[in-house]
Amino acid sequence: MSKKYPFLNIVASADAAPAEIHVRGVIGSYFNSETYSMSDTEEDVLNELNQIPAGKKINLRINSPGGNTQLALGIYNAFARRSADITTYNDGFACSAASVLFAVGSRRISPPSSVIMIHGASSGMEGNEQDAEKFIDMLRTCNSAMAACYAKAAGGTAQEWLEKMKQETWMTGEQAIQCGMATHSADDIQLDADAADGDPEARALIATFKNIPKNLRSRFVTAKAPAIPPVPTTQPTTKSMKKIIDALAAAGFTVAADANEDTLALIISRDIAPVRAELQRLKDATKARITALIESAVKDKVIAESRKPV
Repeated sequence: MSKKYPFLNIVASADAAPAEIHVRGVIGSYFNSETYSMSDTEEDVLNELNQIPAGKKINLRINSPGGNTQLALGIYNAFARRSADITTYNDGFACSAASVLFAVGSRRISPPSSVIMIHGASSGMEGNEQDAEKFIDMLRTCNSAMAACYAKAAGGTAQEWLEKMKQETWMTGEQAIQCGMATHSADDIQLDADAADGDPEARALIATFKNIPKNLRSRFVTAKAPAIPPVPTTQPTTKSMKKIIDALAAAGFTVAADANEDTLALIISRDIAPVRAELQRLKDATKARITALIESAVKDKVIAESRKPV
């Protein structure tokens, strides 16, 4: 199917290729000359999105300076329910409200020649002091909602993204990747496709690394780390184990006949101090007895003083 509007072009392919949804120009309301009625970007996108089967991959291509925050958030939340199937492309500008749409993809493609801009919501108003206060609260609420979208996509806290919005932050495609707003440059797409068909063991190993940059880790989200066999808590009793157990029992240790290596290590580490103390006591007693015998022999002139051990 294919529909074209002043700033929206939707192409949902019927085959296995991803559906294509293009959002161009200002996100807002417009007069539909085909139906002689007012329509808006959100309504048209949702109508087409609902006709794309669940699980089908979708490429959302954006070249928009922004527009209506309400409509952009409605589109964002509709796509967020299928985020795993969605790749967003910044085809030029993803600014203001359009940057929220860009943030919805599980993969976000940002060529070096593209631009992203985020800032706080703005609008005009009329009314009294109380109306102005409500208006400010509304803007703050909209800003918080957009900041949450950025934080979910790129990491960091919503407050950090609010600060960037207050400063009206502009980013090139490369800067968007550096801050996590984008996951890939256009040049990465072939590399990413190659990685999907690469050595599964290598992919699984890479996926276990802890400090891969976020934009690179996204290439390995489908990889599963190799299963690590659990360390057995017991070891089979072998002939050598039985000899060790018998020897410890003969030495006075209380050891179960089916004790494993962990149990033996615990027994030895727990009881070795008293054993060492007893050995030292016997050694000291023996030395004292020998010394006393030598002193007695010297006194009785059985051996010469010169032969007394030093």
